[in-house]
Amino acid sequence: MPFDFSIHKHLDIVVVTARRSTTLEEIMAVMQESIKLQRGAGYSRRLLDLTHIKFSFTINEGRLILRQLQVMIDALNAQKVAILFKEIHSAYVLEKLMTLPEFTGQDIGIFVNKDDALKFLKDI
Repeated sequence: MPFDFSIHKHLDIVVVTARRSTTLEEIMAVMQESIKLQRGAGYSRRLLDLTHIKFSFTINEGRLILRQLQVMIDALNAQKVAILFKEIHSAYVLEKLMTLPEFTGQDIGIFVNKDDALKFLKDI
């Protein structure tokens, strides 16, 4: 898998970092693998660092990611997940995703700024 995992115990954060540009299938697979292996179970915060790619998903692809993130949150007893992208290529798609039932904004955040993502994660 093209991802690195690290746990920052003092921040109660599991960081999953893409080492290169990744596909939707690889993103979904890393979340499924985390669930299967219980990787980082019990840590309340997760940062999915995808800064090697631009947010350029369709609404359906974004919906798949949000659903899988929610499954991962529930399965690993996490409280918040922040996804960090290099840039948001389609603001329209992101705005539409934020109105979907899968996206409450309380437990999943999408960011292009790491400081904003960490601030979101700390606010539990």
